[in-house]
Amino acid sequence: MKYWLFLFIQAIPYLNASELTINIVNRAQKALPNVVAILETESNQTAYTLTPKDKVVSQINNTFEPFITVLNLGSKIQFPNYDLTAHHVYSFSPAKTFELKLYTKMPEQAVTFDKTGPVSLGCGIHDSMEAYIFVTDKKHTKVSNKYGQIKFKGLVEGSYTLTLWHPYDDNEYEPKDVFVFNNRNQSLKLVYQF
Repeated sequence: MKYWLFLFIQAIPYLNASELTINIVNRAQKALPNVVAILETESNQTAYTLTPKDKVVSQINNTFEPFITVLNLGSKIQFPNYDLTAHHVYSFSPAKTFELKLYTKMPEQAVTFDKTGPVSLGCGIHDSMEAYIFVTDKKHTKVSNKYGQIKFKGLVEGSYTLTLWHPYDDNEYEPKDVFVFNNRNQSLKLVYQF
């Protein structure tokens, strides 16, 4: 009985959990995919211990898929090559420097990302190939879908700071204050200019 009571008390904040949908558009009001959004409360401005969750960034038709990957700190990425040609995946980013020299099919091992920040990917054989990994230690970090939409679920009432990031934005995004109300589905439309 005590165990179930403990679980119920732990679940109370989630009974009133809310959802925030963010729609990101450009100046022409067209949906902006591949925008990273970080939603933080004052209580989680410091590093949050996220469970590593390994992901895959594929090489298909001489492109990386997906273009943007949000990755928990300490996670690994496998880089399978589904093309008939060899690729040479690399990054010289401060958050992660690595090289997977010329290979076909599957490299010998996955790459571990142990520092937060954006990581730019390239191919030493095909200059047009690019992709980005956004390594985070923040609980609420997501990337917009092809409709420019992001959904944050299970939020508790309170003030949040919203920050956006896109690899083609040379300026630092001015964070926005957002208030989330209990037990509500809220939506927000943002024009992101870069």
